[in-house]
Amino acid sequence: MSRAGGGHRWLVLWVAATLIVGAAGYFAGGLVRSPYADAAQAAGQSPWTTTEVVERDFSASPASARGSLSLGGTVQIPVPATSEARAVVTALGVEAGAPLTPGAVVAVVSGRPLFGLVLDIPMYRDLVPGMKGPDVEAVQRSLAGLGLYSGRIDGHFGRGTSAAVAALYKRAGHEPPAKVPYVDANGDPATPVPVTTPDPVTTPDPVTTPDPEAASTEVAPPPPVVVPTGVPLPMSEVSPIPAGEAVVTATAAVGQVMAEGDVLVTARTGRPFITARVSVADKDAFAAGEGVDVQIVGGASFPALIASVSEFRQATDEGAPPGYDLRVELDPAQVADVADGVVVTVEPAASGQTYRSLGLPLAAIRQVAGASVVVLDETGAAVPVTTGLVNDGWVQLVDAPGLAAGTGVRIGGPDGPADD
Repeated sequence: MSRAGGGHRWLVLWVAATLIVGAAGYFAGGLVRSPYADAAQAAGQSPWTTTEVVERDFSASPASARGSLSLGGTVQIPVPATSEARAVVTALGVEAGAPLTPGAVVAVVSGRPLFGLVLDIPMYRDLVPGMKGPDVEAVQRSLAGLGLYSGRIDGHFGRGTSAAVAALYKRAGHEPPAKVPYVDANGDPATPVPVTTPDPVTTPDPVTTPDPEAASTEVAPPPPVVVPTGVPLPMSEVSPIPAGEAVVTATAAVGQVMAEGDVLVTARTGRPFITARVSVADKDAFAAGEGVDVQIVGGASFPALIASVSEFRQATDEGAPPGYDLRVELDPAQVADVADGVVVTVEPAASGQTYRSLGLPLAAIRQVAGASVVVLDETGAAVPVTTGLVNDGWVQLVDAPGLAAGTGVRIGGPDGPADD
């Protein structure tokens, strides 16, 4: 064998030995771990790094929702049917901006008042004393609510109901309708009733012997009879109005000649409100009871409060994205000159403002038993904190007892000293 061949074999053996030693060292090195690394692996956590609490600026989220304004419902009071040749507005009892008040005169048409009454069953006939029915009961309930009727609410138009109707007219300064005879349950004239009058006090006649023949021929006169009468309530002099808040927005003019069914008075019911759709991403920026800024597109802006936030809603055919509906209720004075249905935007009241406060990297916040905590670097103690705004990976510390700028906080590692 040549010297060259022997040298080659020694080179091969040396390389093989080197590889074996290196592999053994690598394997042994992989088995050598620090005690904390072993504990971290057992706890499923990584060794921590350290950060510090800092003081910095946080900007409120520019979240917004877009929606529309509703001025509430609308009620219209038409000109009633009247027996007069023409319906002429001879006086008004309300004006724009005034509330519709139950029991008050809405207008005077052809000299006769038109009362606004809250009726759960609208009148569908002239009500005459003696009548019975649910419409009578509705009128009794309305008159009782006005303090004019204290009898039983039984649906029978009796003397008490008639007296309450008369009081309604007199309180408003109008002459009640002329009394009419009572009717029976079928609407026919009631049966006349005898009129009883007390016997006058007289001096007894002298005692005389009665004449048997005369006594047998005398016939006592029948007692006088009469059909009772009472004040009726014509259907043409009553208009149903809503039970809740209603504000007049428009009226006809005094002297205006109108036809039956023409709109005499228009009123708005309920409070104005905004419905706005907020996206899933911005939902947390809005909560019931919190303040918002309302901006009418192309118009004024004003503050308001969120009344409610709905459950999740799917996208609509009208183009609203999936998300949550905000309801913002307004004071009527805020939108007195605003048209119904205008487009608005709603933003949190704090939107666009900047706050100087303590903050930490978001990664330093842990969730333990449903609460947000941070772990102090020096002691490993878990400190509960309340977080706020999040900007660029940093979270605002709204409430952080014992923490100050420069306090060391762990990122990663165990959640407290018990695991340290």
